[in-house]
Amino acid sequence: MIILFKSCLRWFKNNLHTKLISLFAKTNLSVIDFPLFNSSVFDVKIKDCEPVQEFNEKQKNDLHDFFYKILHVEKGLSGTFDDLIQALNFLSVSELLHFQHSIQSLPKSSIFDEQGKLKEDRPKIFLKLEKIINQLDAAIQNVRNYVERLDIALGIKHKVLGSSLLYVNLRSDIDEIRHKMQSHDFITVVIPEKDGSLFPIGVIRATDLRMTGLGTITLRDFCNLEEVKMASYLEVISVVDHHKSSLKTLSVPTALIGDTQSCNVLIAEQAFLINDRYSLGGMTAQAIDNQIQKLALSTGNSSQIRILQRLLQRRLVTYQTNQFFVHPQREFQEYLCYLHAILDDTDLLTKVSNRDLFCIAQLLNRLKSLSMGYETEIIHFDDIPLDKKFTKIAAQRILQQQDMYQFYKKIYDLRESSVQKNLQLCVEGCYSNIFLDAKEQNGCARVGQTKMFAFNFPFFLEYAQSIRSTWLNKSREINRDKPDIDLHLHMISTIASSEEVYRNQIGPYSHQDELWFWIPNTLQASDHLNSFLTGFQTVVKSFVENMSVEFLGPNAQNYQIIFSSHFPHIPQKTVNESQTGMSLAILRFKAGALNSRKSMVTPFLPRLT
Repeated sequence: MIILFKSCLRWFKNNLHTKLISLFAKTNLSVIDFPLFNSSVFDVKIKDCEPVQEFNEKQKNDLHDFFYKILHVEKGLSGTFDDLIQALNFLSVSELLHFQHSIQSLPKSSIFDEQGKLKEDRPKIFLKLEKIINQLDAAIQNVRNYVERLDIALGIKHKVLGSSLLYVNLRSDIDEIRHKMQSHDFITVVIPEKDGSLFPIGVIRATDLRMTGLGTITLRDFCNLEEVKMASYLEVISVVDHHKSSLKTLSVPTALIGDTQSCNVLIAEQAFLINDRYSLGGMTAQAIDNQIQKLALSTGNSSQIRILQRLLQRRLVTYQTNQFFVHPQREFQEYLCYLHAILDDTDLLTKVSNRDLFCIAQLLNRLKSLSMGYETEIIHFDDIPLDKKFTKIAAQRILQQQDMYQFYKKIYDLRESSVQKNLQLCVEGCYSNIFLDAKEQNGCARVGQTKMFAFNFPFFLEYAQSIRSTWLNKSREINRDKPDIDLHLHMISTIASSEEVYRNQIGPYSHQDELWFWIPNTLQASDHLNSFLTGFQTVVKSFVENMSVEFLGPNAQNYQIIFSSHFPHIPQKTVNESQTGMSLAILRFKAGALNSRKSMVTPFLPRLT
């Protein structure tokens, strides 16, 4: 189709050249000869040009549709080249119209005298003709470029040739693309626009779609393909994890696995290595030298030696001639993000490893150094023996450091308010994040956790029935969509406030934490709950004397039979909630005792076989 159209353009160009030469070859050329010339060039019907005369009927019909449906020439092949020029101008391809105006303005140019006769000035005449011909060449090229666009090709395919629309968008997944591709060599990728039109941005070729690996993925924090549910066409390129990891790949990934409470510690440690290669910490070479000289005169202790070591590393960076660097503002913001994430993962250091603590100390020292403009240490553990008490003492030292306290106090005060607000939204039936932290695990279980402060519990207990009902409805909905997910657990956990950890006075609390259980009324679900409680009972031995269990709803007897076999001595209470349809078990225990889903719940979840 494009070739047929270009042949018409080529004829128009050649015809104009011929007519123009014939015009200027006339004896006594005057301006009165131009109307006839313009008509012989622009008023010619497209169907009368020589190439169209040689086309077969199908080609003529298709070309007519192209002019009418794509270029919006109302008369199609019956239109003139002037109609084509006006239609192209409407499509913002205005170069041919400018050329037409140049031709039509020739009688008013300086090559004609006042009587309208052509002047005998060959240099000026040929210069004018050269400009006209060059303008025509450029205009024709712009038209060619326009009709070669991908959206024009799509329009020809669908509007002229009558092929059905076949495309994908940026959100289409591989299965949809493969389904639509079928035996085609390629498929077009489009962006739908507000007016309903489709803007093509490229194609996907069938040969690429048949490749084994269509992309790579990095697994962070959950190196377990069953939980991640990674697409089969992706390959794992790297792993960063602190959980129990399980991975099978055909290619070797980079793996970074460490025994930390927070996976962000592993990321922060890698950031330290990168930043130390390129960052000056906001210092100049002169400032670094001055601090090195000052430290060299002192006696020196472990802290000063570490500071000197970092200064020497920064001085080494100043001698490097590479083009890369790390801006101190970026470094500062990066460290703040890591610190915030680690505090969240460790519940304000109430569950933490030694590696987490050393990383936090580094973050605090680096943040302080960046803010002060020189290397310093505001916290270290040199005087704390590395024994069983180290973790608790070091964590308390961090939490009582004034800069650290000011940092986490603002965050956790806002977090208390946020929990209260989202509880209120949940009670009102609005969207909230109360049950957002939930994970499907092992193919049959879904475990969630809501962390609250002591400040939030009075409100929670007042509206507990409504909140539980919301969770139960969500659990039932998921079970309807995914029947294999038949063991639903949710932890209501108390976390310490900023004031509690700062004063080292966590608890005791007047309320109890809760663990909710819901299973559908099937034998497999009961087996899964039995399997979980068999392992779980070993974790709660240390606080089993403070536990109690409550059974709600028409399935209360079923829950009672299962729990009695694992916790025969804890107090039990049965409440008939058949009118509301609420059917679940609530295990209550000492607040703060069950604080880790990863280590105290996940290891005992059954696995779908």
